[in-house]
Amino acid sequence: MTRRRALVFTTGALALLVLTGCGAAAEPPADDGAAAEPDAAPTCETLITPSLIEDLEGLGWSAKEEPFMVGATEVDGGIQCKWGDPEGAGETLQIYGWAPVDADAAADYQDQLEAEGWIREEQDGSVFLTEDPSMAFQVDEEGYGYTYGFAEGWMAVSDTKSGLAVIRWPR
Repeated sequence: MTRRRALVFTTGALALLVLTGCGAAAEPPADDGAAAEPDAAPTCETLITPSLIEDLEGLGWSAKEEPFMVGATEVDGGIQCKWGDPEGAGETLQIYGWAPVDADAAADYQDQLEAEGWIREEQDGSVFLTEDPSMAFQVDEEGYGYTYGFAEGWMAVSDTKSGLAVIRWPR
């Protein structure tokens, strides 16, 4: 099994376990490691579950921290982490991000994504916008590629919808 397939499998399996336990994909899973200060800003090391960080680092991967983006728009206070092999060909393999957002800005971002052809779904009080699967670099077991999830006061992003389940911020 290639490293990429192993990671996609690991992320998918972890996401299924989390989803089974908590219902909606946008709900952060229970904390399975040391908690950061409640008022601290998220980092690539606190954004996702410690067990996934351990798996990624076990593959020799590291995170590159970037601003949270919706298209060409930077979302203030957000973080986006691109996990991959620093010695690789520069291919990004896993993306996880989170940003605070008020209701008006969330509606604007959702409208922008829908106007660009993203597919909207609502589930358990959350809104998900996913890229067209035929254009996706990778998809999860349910066929979802790059996906934004919106909940009250925040939004998250991952390279697959199932990847949203491993984002554990805010606490």
